[in-house]
Parts: sequence; structure tokens; C-alpha cells
Amino acid sequence: MQRDERESYVSVLRGELTRLNRSLAEMLTQTTIPTADSQERFDLRSLVGELGTLLAPQGGRQGVELSIGLPPEDVPMVGYRDRLKQAFLNVAVNALEAMPQGGRMRIEMERSQDRVRVTVRDTGPGIPAELLARIYESDFTTKGGGSGIGLYVARAVVELHGGSIEAHSNLGRGTDVQVDLPLLPRHRRPAE
Repeated sequence: MQRDERESYVSVLRGELTRLNRSLAEMLTQTTIPTADSQERFDLRSLVGELGTLLAPQGGRQGVELSIGLPPEDVPMVGYRDRLKQAFLNVAVNALEAMPQGGRMRIEMERSQDRVRVTVRDTGPGIPAELLARIYESDFTTKGGGSGIGLYVARAVVELHGGSIEAHSNLGRGTDVQVDLPLLPRHRRPAE
């Protein structure tokens, strides 16, 4: 690993520790509904790019080839950056856990005029149709050691941002989880 890569990795990990500390503080004070003044302006492209750094070690251990496709320009949003990052991590970690013996995972972002779609695509075993509708339930899991809360939280956070989340799966071919979110209108910039 080159020096620049190590520094980038340490920087992302430092930011992740800060985010987790804030999340823990919110949980300890039992703040479940964020306040409007805790919203911030951020670049969703940068947030999704950080996922690659966070997921690469686990993916490497499992033999999962990870790729990320991002648009060339910033993707501005106003919202709860830490919570949205956790939602994407929950989705991506589920995808990795579906491929313990290796595979491919792609995180792709497509921007339209006023919306953005982030797709997490894996080549795992897929989810049977009869279980697909239950994956967002708070205590539903197909994993032996899982709690089932990850996708439940992801959906709640995405909906808090005015978005939607849906999964499409083919047995033996993998699963796509698509998150659609509204963007800032191009003609207005929120006060910073």
C-alpha cells in the first residue's frame, strides 16, 4: 500500500470513528428524531466514495471484487450525512455478507436532474421471492448471527430523506438494492 493510500485510509477511518462516536452519543441520549438544525450540506458522491475504503478490507478477506461508479460532478444534498452513510453501510455490508466465498459487488451512482439513484449490486445467492418483502422488517434476518435491524434502519433513514429503497433479486444471480433520493435544486443553494 502506497503512502498516499495509507493516509487516505487513515483519514477515512478517523472520520468513521468520529461518526460512530456521534451516533453512539445520540443513542445514549435517546435522540431518535434528528433536529432540523442538525442537517448539513454535503456531497453524496464523496460519501459513497468513502464506502469503498471502508469495505475494501472485508471484501479483500472474502475474495469479493469491489468496484464503485460515481458521476464526475458533485452530488449536493442537505440532510443527515452520518445517518445516510450508516444506511448505505448497512446495505453494503449485507451484500458482502451474502458472498462469504467471494464474488463481485458494485456500488453505482446515477444522477438525474433532481434525483440520484445509488445501486448496490452483488453476485451472491439471491433472496427467495417469498422472503424479499420481509427484508425491511425490524427483526427479520436470514443470517444465523444477524439481528435483522440493518435494512430496517436503512429504509427509515432513506425515507427520512424523502427517498425510497427497493430490492430486486434473482436466485443464484445476486441482488440489487436501489436507493433513490431527491437532490438539491440546481438553482438554489442553502445557507451554510
